[in-house]
Amino acid sequence: MGPADSHHIARVLIHPKDAETVYVAAMGHLFSPNAERGVFKTTDSGRTWARLVGGLPMGRIGRIGLDIFQKNPDILYAAVENVGIRSPPARGAVSADRASSVL
Repeated sequence: MGPADSHHIARVLIHPKDAETVYVAAMGHLFSPNAERGVFKTTDSGRTWARLVGGLPMGRIGRIGLDIFQKNPDILYAAVENVGIRSPPARGAVSADRASSVL
């Protein structure tokens, strides 16, 4: 589940009304950098994946929290820890449209 080189997946969320839409919190390689860390989304049951980047840290990512608002499953919450030396420790984001945009 998730992008091919993501290695470790911390969380998998399946949209409760659309089983082809899936979100993953990908930890990537735990002790070395790689491009497939972060929050990813598929709308075709995992055949292709898109990285969600709007408002979320890039680069040396640590812990990732991910959840769907149960009363409105088009709302996605994400919290990403940035482990860079001179960067904010974490950043949160909310999307109200299945992660097409971030508020």
